[in-house]
Amino acid sequence: MKIAYISASNPIGSIGGAANTAGKWIDELRERGVEIDVICRGESDASRVVDGIEVTELAGFRPRDEIATRLADGEYDVALVQDLWADIALEAAAEHGVPTVLSLTTTHATEGVVAELSPTRFVANSRYTQQWITSVWGRDSTLVYPHIDFDFYTAPEGPSDRISMINPIDMKGGHTFRAVAERFPDRDFLAKGGWYGFRNDDFSWDVEALHLQGSTFHDAPSDVPEAEILERGPTDAEFDDLENVAFTSEPGILDVYAKTGVLLVPSVWAEAFGRVVLEAMWNGIPVVASHRGGLPEACGGAGLLVDEYTDSDAWAEAIEKLDDPDVYEGFAERGRERAEAYRDRLPEQIDALETVLAEAAAEG
Repeated sequence: MKIAYISASNPIGSIGGAANTAGKWIDELRERGVEIDVICRGESDASRVVDGIEVTELAGFRPRDEIATRLADGEYDVALVQDLWADIALEAAAEHGVPTVLSLTTTHATEGVVAELSPTRFVANSRYTQQWITSVWGRDSTLVYPHIDFDFYTAPEGPSDRISMINPIDMKGGHTFRAVAERFPDRDFLAKGGWYGFRNDDFSWDVEALHLQGSTFHDAPSDVPEAEILERGPTDAEFDDLENVAFTSEPGILDVYAKTGVLLVPSVWAEAFGRVVLEAMWNGIPVVASHRGGLPEACGGAGLLVDEYTDSDAWAEAIEKLDDPDVYEGFAERGRERAEAYRDRLPEQIDALETVLAEAAAEG
């Protein structure tokens, strides 16, 4: 089976959650003898071979015709399409009769826009996402949980005393995290920047990447002014005036986990899943998360869930529960068990992915 993986986000060596999962899928499928090429966004039109994978980078904002040409020349059995460029990739594949599998890792889309997408098969990253797919398209989907390289995410031992959050932007609850830090001035907090796929090298927002998100899932026109894109885009919480909050924009996450005693995931919007939950649990870090979207599913009964997820008092109460050493160790142990069970089932996830790709290819 020969597959074209298409997304604006390059999965090779990515640290972003969805793209990182795709990169691990590619590695696992290639070990099973599946041939995979990558078509993704780049600074210029170029093709190169990376670790035996042919990577075609396209510089255009929405290079539908270039994707179509690549599909026409590649003799692919199926295209695996994920996130940004999903709309134009599906159009290009349909033009050349290439079956498609659409992997959805977000439910934040204008339903009237995405309902027009018509892949051969769907892959969902959680049961929550499966329900959303059914509500929008009235179709079934294959559940394939995110692939996490737990060996890579094993943090060194450290003074794990900080209350931490990954990616403190507004929709992920950055302002709630700030409010909690203000409630506990004598405790140390750690905030780590994220969404590097939407950032420039100086950690400012990449306007074109944000616009790609809008154009793929919300039908944003091509001529939206830069100021409007930034205004409608995510906002980072500010911590400069809080002495008890350290902020890092460095990509590496292991040092963060090494310093973390409790991980907060105070998302305001509905996360499709929430892989940071499993990464933290693997390292014995208790997780406190919003009772919203796919986060309860990610926690798997091993995390503290906050129903009133915009109320800093509710988060403070959850944190104070973990001040009891027995309660803390109970959540740490259940979290480790949850992560170990998740890891044991990763081969089943690749089985499911390979099966749905083969089924889609057979329909072509």
